[in-house]
Amino acid sequence: MFTPGPLSTAPLVRQALLKEYGSREPKFLEIVKGIRTNVLKVGGFSSDFDVVIMQGSGTMAVEAVVSTVVPKNGKILTICDGAYGKRIFEMTKVHQIPAVKLEFGEEDAIDIKKVEECLMSNEGITHLSVIHSETTTGKINDVGKLAKMIAKLPANKRPSIIVDAMSSFGGVDIDFQNEIDYLITSANKCIEGVPGFGLVIARKEAMKKSAGNARTLSLDFISQWKSMEETGQFRYTPPTHVLVGFSTALDLLQEEGGVKKRMERYKNNQKMLLEGMGMLGFKTLLDPSLQGHIITSFLYPEHKNWNWEKFYNKLYDRGFVLYPGKLTNKDCFRIGTIGALNKNNFTALLKTISEVKQEMGF
Repeated sequence: MFTPGPLSTAPLVRQALLKEYGSREPKFLEIVKGIRTNVLKVGGFSSDFDVVIMQGSGTMAVEAVVSTVVPKNGKILTICDGAYGKRIFEMTKVHQIPAVKLEFGEEDAIDIKKVEECLMSNEGITHLSVIHSETTTGKINDVGKLAKMIAKLPANKRPSIIVDAMSSFGGVDIDFQNEIDYLITSANKCIEGVPGFGLVIARKEAMKKSAGNARTLSLDFISQWKSMEETGQFRYTPPTHVLVGFSTALDLLQEEGGVKKRMERYKNNQKMLLEGMGMLGFKTLLDPSLQGHIITSFLYPEHKNWNWEKFYNKLYDRGFVLYPGKLTNKDCFRIGTIGALNKNNFTALLKTISEVKQEMGF
């Protein structure tokens, strides 16, 4: 699967899923404890932070944070430069959380100066949300630069920063650990596990201040944190098999050489993809300065014989799964370069795309 998650996983991860545990047995609780400890290490976070595991999709973990940490008298600035930033803004509407929406183009960089102006001109903004890897396009946002700007603002204009690092954590360098309060990711992205839970890496002091703000029961991640701290257990049924598989995925990440080596493999995957697709006549959406190495958007060819559905199905029938586009203003498809993939997989993909291209006559 050449997708940004769910993605291709290693045989050892899939094998680990076959082991059954009860949700309260000591061995399983040790696995959960190990996950929480190792995730902090992967991200380079200090002991000022802790990891809270939330059952469900990555989006549910994001909503858990948004609906729990913003106080009743608070307000959140949501930076929207793609579908996932807009999704956070939708969450604020559902939970009736006061919000300011700051939009940037899907193909544009976040203008740090405009963010600063928005924070200075709006009263009462307590939190700010931003997407690190916007998989709508494949863009990587400079969260480090944004966080450093915010750190220099007057205290009453300095919001708590929430980072959606869903598709970047474990596969992209993170250099903003000290400036943020919350980072959210999920099991089925760069750690190369399978879907079933999200992870919130949060500053302990920020979590303590957020107690009592929850607008839901099951998504109250502060109560989840307290339960994990006091008993080591989840409040409600955890995805046991998925957690065991994820623990194995963390081990494999370390065996590979950590985030640096995994990122190197992903970058090599993408370099090979870009060169091969370019030779086949496909054009990328983003300027290279904005392009991340997680997923790449390719513009539809301008040819009368091009048809996305036929192209997709022909590749699918040969065992290759691509990703449709998610842009609002341009027709694209996407190819992911993360997961248990290497140069052999991309050699096979590019060869097959060339064959399908000839068959379709474009």
